[in-house]
Amino acid sequence: MESVQSFFSSVPPFSLLETTQQADICKKLQIEFFPKGTLILRRDVDKAEFLYIVRKGSVKLTRGIAGENERLVNLIGEKDVFGASSLMENEAYIYNAAANEDTICYLLPKQDFLALLKSNQSLVDYFSSRLTVSLINAYKDEQRRVSQKKSSDDVPLLYGSVEGLIKRRPVGCPPSISIREAAEVMTLERVGSIVVIDDNGAPVGILTDTDMRSRVVARRMSIDAPVSSVMSSPLVTIGKTNTVLEAMLAMSAHRVHHLCIVEDGRLCGVVSQRDLMLMHGISPAAAIKSLEQQPSIDGIIESEKQMDNVVALLVSQGVRARQLTQLITLFNDKLTERLIQLAEGKLKADGIGAPPVPYTWLALGSEGRSEQTIVTDQDNAIVFESTSDNADVQLYFLKLAALVNEDLDRCGFPKCKGNIMASNPDLCASLETWKLQFGKWVNSASPKALLNSTIFFDFRTLNGEQRLVDALHHHLHRVVSESRTCLFFMLQNLLRTKPPLGFFGAFLLEASGENKNKFNIKERALRPLVDGARLLALSIGSRETNTYKRLDAARTHGVLRDALMENVIEAFDYMMTLRLSHHAEKKRAGNEPDNFIAPDDLTSIQRNALKEAFRVVEEFQAELKDKFGGGLEIALE
Repeated sequence: MESVQSFFSSVPPFSLLETTQQADICKKLQIEFFPKGTLILRRDVDKAEFLYIVRKGSVKLTRGIAGENERLVNLIGEKDVFGASSLMENEAYIYNAAANEDTICYLLPKQDFLALLKSNQSLVDYFSSRLTVSLINAYKDEQRRVSQKKSSDDVPLLYGSVEGLIKRRPVGCPPSISIREAAEVMTLERVGSIVVIDDNGAPVGILTDTDMRSRVVARRMSIDAPVSSVMSSPLVTIGKTNTVLEAMLAMSAHRVHHLCIVEDGRLCGVVSQRDLMLMHGISPAAAIKSLEQQPSIDGIIESEKQMDNVVALLVSQGVRARQLTQLITLFNDKLTERLIQLAEGKLKADGIGAPPVPYTWLALGSEGRSEQTIVTDQDNAIVFESTSDNADVQLYFLKLAALVNEDLDRCGFPKCKGNIMASNPDLCASLETWKLQFGKWVNSASPKALLNSTIFFDFRTLNGEQRLVDALHHHLHRVVSESRTCLFFMLQNLLRTKPPLGFFGAFLLEASGENKNKFNIKERALRPLVDGARLLALSIGSRETNTYKRLDAARTHGVLRDALMENVIEAFDYMMTLRLSHHAEKKRAGNEPDNFIAPDDLTSIQRNALKEAFRVVEEFQAELKDKFGGGLEIALE
């Protein structure tokens, strides 16, 4: 048998180390013989005390309970290692590890392994999540490609620090000075706004030229009154280390034209919507403001085109899906709210009147999860307060819904082919009717019956009474907690869809048709994560509907391993970003966006990252199967 150091020097990643380092490690190695069938580590029970390096023989890694419902995950052989994740996370090993034949392993003690990691970043990268490393490479590659499209002055763009937008010291004043004095300072400093600052240097309000006209001149207010009496407060602030993109999103979400930049609570600068316009030529906040001021559908359609340009630019600059979908949802919500206002106004003008009872316009599906992409259809419903006259009340809301659904269609949101819309009488109902329907869905007798209803479990208030939605959420979680089968059936449904990756790491693609040699990233890869996040949220009673937030909540509750949940969140974000980029490319080329991606159109770095993301989907499904199904997967019709 070759010497220990000779063998060890050929084991990745230790082969990357200097010869002297390899020699030092070899002195700390122990050797142990494991007869065939020996259980070395038990899944979710044993914490590894060593890093195991297979010298001769093989070790099988399985899921399930050892000796009962085991499922093979991997078979590792000579020069392979196992146990690293348990050592690094200080948690029980995630697999059963058993000798598949008579096996000899070298054992590196835990303290020596961890000490080695502290001084060797290359080993940390190797033993860390392969997904993390692949995504880092993919994002770096994307940023490199984006930067090549831009001039050297334009490279920082959205991911640069907002501090870089500060062009001068902020102009401020105490709350006690008069409006006249504040105006004189603004004139002297040649600025359109002045920040009101307290004794600790913290911004407490802002006075702008617009405020002067609307609150002082128009109301004939005394200019000797304190500035605190007319300032806008509270202020929207952002830390100086936050990105330009985060400033843009904050400005859009709060519909403000100025953000105060703070450090340790103290004012250090002001950024305006105009600053962002000068930097990028566009502004999401401007598009939203334009939308809210439109008096007609034609004007709203023009605002929607303006927002399309904003999104196209953000996609081209490599903005990640979590921020992009947040912005798209914000705009789409405002658009729908405006259409509802116009529809209510039309019904009043036609003599039909105002809404007869409080109601809520529900967003469902991807809209309910705040995960709409560039191209999306309608998924909505109405819940109204229960009355003794539900039938007549429903007639009013069906007329309202018909107007809104038609106008949404005109604005580029196609009607749902499955008729999941508020104009469907089954989806325009009283609170009590909705509660009864949710109870039927939750207590469905089979996974297939439950499958068609899960879109309704992703609901949120888009416009109207939040209390009605709160009541519906409370009812949903109560019936789910009382059901013996709901979560198990939801699990079986999400296990039906496997990511398109073969056993040997090859992509599984469509074999024929117009999408030959492509795969559907939405249905084959993203859907299991969306369905799994929903399952986790219902299991912990979380009212979150957004997939990112559901996964974050489950991670906080410790439902599954922290490292796995981190990988799931990253995998979801990467695949959503890739999907958005694909949609944008299709639209730019004048084609209808779809979800079919050809691996040949991706870079090798993107393909590697995608394969690692698919492996995370597989691991996520396996963990959910053990957690909520006792390792069982049943065949569905």
